[in-house]
Formats: sequence, structure tokens, C-alpha cells
Amino acid sequence: MNILQSQSKHLKLSDSEKIEFIEIRQTSFRQGVDSYVVSILSPDSKRRATSFRADAQHLVDYWTEKASEAGIEITYKPYVHEPFGPVLSPHPTFNTPDDEQVVWRYMSFSKFMSLISSGSLWFARADILQASDPMEGRVPEAQVQANNTLLRSMNFVPMTDGHGNEVFSSQQRGEHSVVMHARRDYFERYHTYINCWHISDVENFAMWRVYGEDRNCLAIKSTVGDLRKALGVSNNYRIFAGAMNYVDYSDSEIFKEPMPNGFAKYLNKSLYYEYEQELRLIFWDVGAVSDLIPNEVKYHDEPDDSDLKDIPVGVKAPVDVNKLVNEVVLGPDCEPWFIEMLRELSKCENSEGLVERFKKLNVTLSEVKDYQIPSPPDINW
Repeated sequence: MNILQSQSKHLKLSDSEKIEFIEIRQTSFRQGVDSYVVSILSPDSKRRATSFRADAQHLVDYWTEKASEAGIEITYKPYVHEPFGPVLSPHPTFNTPDDEQVVWRYMSFSKFMSLISSGSLWFARADILQASDPMEGRVPEAQVQANNTLLRSMNFVPMTDGHGNEVFSSQQRGEHSVVMHARRDYFERYHTYINCWHISDVENFAMWRVYGEDRNCLAIKSTVGDLRKALGVSNNYRIFAGAMNYVDYSDSEIFKEPMPNGFAKYLNKSLYYEYEQELRLIFWDVGAVSDLIPNEVKYHDEPDDSDLKDIPVGVKAPVDVNKLVNEVVLGPDCEPWFIEMLRELSKCENSEGLVERFKKLNVTLSEVKDYQIPSPPDINW
């Protein structure tokens, strides 16, 4: 007997019970199936409720018939969005710096123009970041073992077939959970999107070299508070921000406790990367309707190669550029022609508004190489 058949038998209305109401509730998930919610009143005035997906046709037919017999109209309840709130929201796993903390984003000129023209921050999919850095999202072996030990120690209720016959024991369900946790940990990377900043009160020469990408690069300077203001509010998605933890992955004592959630692995990096002092922003796609991912994009818990082509390689989070950017700092190796081009750009007229946005920005030169070697003193005798 399959689970749906056993549910159908369990959900049937007894002669002594009556239906209070039946609703169809719109789900908040992309391409989701609406849910039926049934409330039943027993003779002893105790209420019980059940819900099932609207594509469980045998259940839909059963309760539609019962509603008709009882003279009850099935009502439709649309999904109600959460109230508008800050996109950049607090989360217990994220160590978010104070709003006054200065942050930097080093980039090429093309990426800067993409930011200005699109009015959005680019969040890259975690598996693509892992392709260039296998340490990205790494879970230490000690923490894997801690997670597995916890799952095996849990007292799961044995699974039955609906007739009281045990199908899976508590121990078997524990082992199954170990495997399912490992699979979920692997596939989460296809639904995790990351944007990185550098935490520092001053510019950093190493960051110019690593992330500037070419001589004619630049950095935008902001604060955590201005980042929060620039991301604005939304009622259907949230982004979390936290300073990275730089750890020794070989130290089992650090990771003796199980991982609290899927975010944690993306907030740790090896000590080798400590110079980055990274502030990491994460958007996690859970399949819900949001402004960042088109509604026609299917959500898959375990996407295969055929699914990956439809999952966005990145998402663009809208930002108010003028609230975000306190200063644009040109790289220390910028060539004269590049600086002159930016000067000319700031003077142009542009009906599309792109140049107008650029003209409002505070553009300065890097101070990394502002010291000039003096000429030798003249000989005077």
C-alpha cells in the first residue's frame, strides 16, 4: 500500500464528524501546487485538520464530494506576502558588522559599469565559485562526523505501512538521514548565491592585485549601513551578511559540534585567505516566489545536468547606486588614458541616465602610490 492510499483511508470523514470548512490555499513556491486545507469537527467538539496537495486527485475528489453533500462551498485563499522589510536582515549564523563599518568591492571597469547600468549587485552561484576554488563551502571532516553522529543518535519513530507493520526501523531511518543530509549538503550549492566585499577602513594593496583583474580597475567604497539602505526593502526575499571566519580546517576541536545549518559552511574559509577580511552576502533560493529568480524557473532539490541549464548562474539584487557608493577609487596602476576617459564620461550628456548616475559619484585616485621619489638635489658649489 502506498502512502497516498493509506492517507486517503486515514482522512475519510466518519459518520459522526462534520466538515467545518475546506480551503484551497495558494502556495508561495514557484510553479507550486495549491494546497487543500480541511477542518473537521468531531462529536466531542475536538477539531482536527489535514492538508494535501491539489494534485492528489483522489483526495480532491473525495473532499469535493463530501463538501457538496454537506452544502459547504470550497473557498480559495490567495497567498499573502510577508510585510515589506529590509532585504539585508539579521540572522543568528551571520556575524554582521556595525553599520559604520567601511567595506570595499574591488572590480574591473566592465563590472563597475554593469553595476551602474543595471543598478544591481551580482550574486554568483556557489558551485561556480567552487569550480575555481574547491575550498569554497568546504565542510571539515570532523564536522561531517559530528553531524552523522547526531543523526544516528536521534530516536526516530519507525516507519510503518499504514497497517502497523514496520517498514524502516529507527536505526535504518537514522542511516537514511545521514545519506540524505550529505546529498542535501551537496546540492545546496546550486541554490546558494554569493556576493563578496572587503572589510577595512583603508584600501588594501593585495586586494588591488587579486581582484582588480587589470591595470585599469577600481573599487567602490561603502559602509554596511549604506549597503543595507541601498538594498532597500522587499516582501519576498532576504539577504544575509556576515564577516567570514578564518579557521584551521585540520583542528578537529574547532569543528567538534555539528554544523548548525547550511549557511555555516559558506561562512568559513582557510587561514590562507585571512588577508581578504571578507564580508559575505548570501541569497538562498528555496524555491519561493521572489523578485530575483523568474517564476518559470523550476526548483529542484537534487538538480541533474538537464536541470542545471535552467538554474540561473547568478542573480541580480537591485540596489540604489547613489546610496551604495560613497566613493569610487581608481586603481594605483590606472593608465592616463583611462583616467581621461572617465573625466570625459562625467561631462557627457546621456538621455538614458547612465552618465547622469556616474556624474553623481565621488571619484578619487588610489593613495597606494601617491608618494613620488624626489629628484636628486642640485649640486650648488
